[in-house]
Amino acid sequence: MISLELPSTNTDRNTAAWTASLLVALARDEVAGRRPARLTEPGLATWNRFRGRLSAPDFIDLLFEDAAVLHHIPFALSKLGGTGQAPNQQELGGTGQAPNQQKLGGTGQAPNQQKLGGTGQAPNQQKLGGTGQAPNQQKLGGTGQAPNQQKLGGTGQAPNQQKLGGTGQAPNQQDQQEIASELRASRLPSALCERWLEALPGLELRAKPEDYIAAQARLLGVPSRLARSELHVVKPHHKVLELPGTGGQLAHHLVSTHAELSLRDNFTVACGSWRELTLAGIVGLDLAAPNTDFAVAADGAALRDPEHPLRQGTWGNRPGAQSTRTWENGPSAQSTRTLENRPSAQSTRNFDFVLGLHPDKGGLFRVDDQLAIWFSGAKILLV
Repeated sequence: MISLELPSTNTDRNTAAWTASLLVALARDEVAGRRPARLTEPGLATWNRFRGRLSAPDFIDLLFEDAAVLHHIPFALSKLGGTGQAPNQQELGGTGQAPNQQKLGGTGQAPNQQKLGGTGQAPNQQKLGGTGQAPNQQKLGGTGQAPNQQKLGGTGQAPNQQKLGGTGQAPNQQDQQEIASELRASRLPSALCERWLEALPGLELRAKPEDYIAAQARLLGVPSRLARSELHVVKPHHKVLELPGTGGQLAHHLVSTHAELSLRDNFTVACGSWRELTLAGIVGLDLAAPNTDFAVAADGAALRDPEHPLRQGTWGNRPGAQSTRTWENGPSAQSTRTLENRPSAQSTRNFDFVLGLHPDKGGLFRVDDQLAIWFSGAKILLV
């Protein structure tokens, strides 16, 4: 068995799928020697020695927070749905108040605000008529808006937010806002997490990369029946866009089978949901990518916008870099390769290839009247 089993009870299946998939990804990383053994340590010795009153979900949360330092996707919740809520906001009803706000009656006032009559005004606010406005706010009509907000109708929204309905959310964030705030291991029953931790060492953590990624895709509900054999031959100087719908599976296949390619230098993976972003992050981990900057939150609506950076070929502007990476090539093999200095996949030039899911399998786009026009000059293949 490659994946952990999801519960058949009323447990939140979104949270369960996200947590289970990432536990397996971290455990696979550990047996590949890319991170210290924590999940695969015999008897979870270190954890059991220091856990105190902490539970299994607490252990998982700590591991995910640590992994998010280098791989924001898929471990940082704010990158999966754009809500920006801190983990403890659920306890506060999703208001975004800091933990100590409960002690203040949930008003969000800092502790010393009581001395100010509970208004939340800083000491020097009395000089401003007790409004709490900064000195330069008077020039803005006392609204507290930054100078450039007037051009935005006084809303304080950044310029490109108007195209997003004035919410400031990326296109797919509105649909994912509620889900992103729910993806937290602490929402799961402790007994379930304990069972998963016990089961991890018995999984096929050294399974073939293609089998492993396919199993993770199925667990997350991302289409996995892809005609990978039909993919074009990609050269080291090529730049490839993977469309929303596959979560980096096509990039994973090409990088796994062509030693001269890398996610960083050759691929941009557009993802239209938290499931796809999670899978793309797992792909990055499996290929020992130093980060997951290659994954971009962009759904179908975003790519239909002719001004979107992916349509303009201007997503990112990183120069090429030389790096040495170690990753797993098979059940027990590891190898190291050096990537020569060459143009980055995310440089300011058009894509050479656009790959994605065929409409018959749920793909979002057609070739003739959409992709061929949007990415003229690129070779387009939907599998």
